[in-house]
Amino acid sequence: GTSQLDIFLDGDFDPATWARQPYKRNPTPINIPHYTAGGIIVRSKSEAMIGTRLEERKAIFRPEPEVRLKWRSLYPDFEAINIKRRKIMYLEHLGKIDDENYVFRNLEKLQDYAECGITLGDNLFITYESQSKPLQIQDIDTVLDQMLG
Repeated sequence: GTSQLDIFLDGDFDPATWARQPYKRNPTPINIPHYTAGGIIVRSKSEAMIGTRLEERKAIFRPEPEVRLKWRSLYPDFEAINIKRRKIMYLEHLGKIDDENYVFRNLEKLQDYAECGITLGDNLFITYESQSKPLQIQDIDTVLDQMLG
């Protein structure tokens, strides 16, 4: 079936207009703001790295948009348009994968996404890091290559 993720067709969707439209963003306050090279406020140094790479690729993206699922809202770290596939893609950065409770909460979130048609490797992508393996630019580029084509 067709979902809201599959509606963008050539000629009836202007990515630039989409990028300028106001949208509901994660209402959780940002304690320590970090900035992409283009000045977008994000929650962490890693998200600033990811956002900057999206900017450098001239990707059309939004940080922390509201995604309404059947029973709750989630706020992926980024959504971006894959122009070739005419789909919105989501990226979650998992910054503390050495924290068991954090991992468990995020696995539940991935299950919620999947139940609403947002699935890993199709329209949901993940970057991650731990204390001993910090996020690297190469990691970001690999994921963005898969995500944006």
